[in-house]
Amino acid sequence: MPIPVVDWRFGDKYYVTEFIMTRNCMIKDAYEKLKDDDNDKFVENVATWIRDNFQYPLDSSGNPAAQAQLLMFRYSIFKYLFKKCVEYHWTFPTEMIASGYGICVDSSNLALSILRVKPLDDSWVVLGEVRDTLTDELLGYHAFIELPYKNDRYVLETTIHVAGVNNLVKAEDIYNKKLDVYYVKHAYYNESEYHPVTSIGAYQIIYLLGLPAKKVKLAGFEKIASMKPKKVYKMWRKEEKLKLEAILNAFKK
Repeated sequence: MPIPVVDWRFGDKYYVTEFIMTRNCMIKDAYEKLKDDDNDKFVENVATWIRDNFQYPLDSSGNPAAQAQLLMFRYSIFKYLFKKCVEYHWTFPTEMIASGYGICVDSSNLALSILRVKPLDDSWVVLGEVRDTLTDELLGYHAFIELPYKNDRYVLETTIHVAGVNNLVKAEDIYNKKLDVYYVKHAYYNESEYHPVTSIGAYQIIYLLGLPAKKVKLAGFEKIASMKPKKVYKMWRKEEKLKLEAILNAFKK
């Protein structure tokens, strides 16, 4: 199938696979610092680096923030020839390294970019859902890493940025309701391949990541996607905050 396109940036569009930047000099520099002949140690180095050196972007009130503004070609002190503001956008791995901030898909793309320089076989960014294990409630759409580790399949949760918290768990546990939250896989990709697992993953999951999952479930994708961006973004932020708190609490135990 065709590789999905990400078009939430500033008028420019990219294939989702282009966000895995294995050949970039900044990514290669990070790889050189984190690499190890032992693949398990390499995975641990990347997991710790992502956890301890980056943050999920929050506004002054502590709410998730994915808004962005691009200014190009300065015209005067306060004016630019090109200006573009968006309510939700993805960040390239190099931009995350430079800024120190990124939402779930940003930190996942950064982690996988480094893991794939070598590359680490059978490692992917996964796009899917987070659900409450007890109630089965849909908490939000999400991105994370699935990879080989300790002769098994593991999930690396890249949105945890609290020192000392383990961000590597067995894939079997996170997919099969062994934690307080569980993940549902809809699609996975690397720098050259994109694989849908469900009909949602065939294309729609790219757009769902920037929408409030509960509202989409109640009102339908088309209705929510057609609403004013500011209103959608406000709902997404509220939901995203609760989702992140649930993930952190589950991984702390």
